[in-house]
Amino acid sequence: MTPVAPPADLRALTSLRFIAALWVVMFTFWKNLDVGFTPTLATKGYLGVELFFVLSGFILSHVYLEAAGTGGFRYRGFLWARLARVYPLHLFTLVGVGALAVVAGLAGIAVDGSLLSWESLPANLLLLHAWGFAPEAGWNHPSWSISAEWFAYL
Repeated sequence: MTPVAPPADLRALTSLRFIAALWVVMFTFWKNLDVGFTPTLATKGYLGVELFFVLSGFILSHVYLEAAGTGGFRYRGFLWARLARVYPLHLFTLVGVGALAVVAGLAGIAVDGSLLSWESLPANLLLLHAWGFAPEAGWNHPSWSISAEWFAYL
């Protein structure tokens, strides 16, 4: 029996990961929309995290499995590639949240103090906020999943 070659194109799974991420965003922010109803899909958005992690694990295995089997896998290179992929957007989001809060303040719009928790900023900057080092889930709360994933990598 001839072994089946793995698919070279995983765009469909990448698209599904994007949908899972949007599901988590919907779960996180729906309560702030004040639309008077909450669809069941929004209440179950936490399941998008599990879906995203399972798909990510599969895709990472697909990408790195051959290198691991032939001895070509380098852990340091893997960590650097993961960090280089997620950290720029994470940093951009932190700066963006800060900028939005400043603009809101200048416009006279009150900003919840937990959003810009200065005590939480160092843990957020270092992606340690899901490790128990941040007193509040401020700044870029959805990135706790990236922080947890980083913990698993290390």
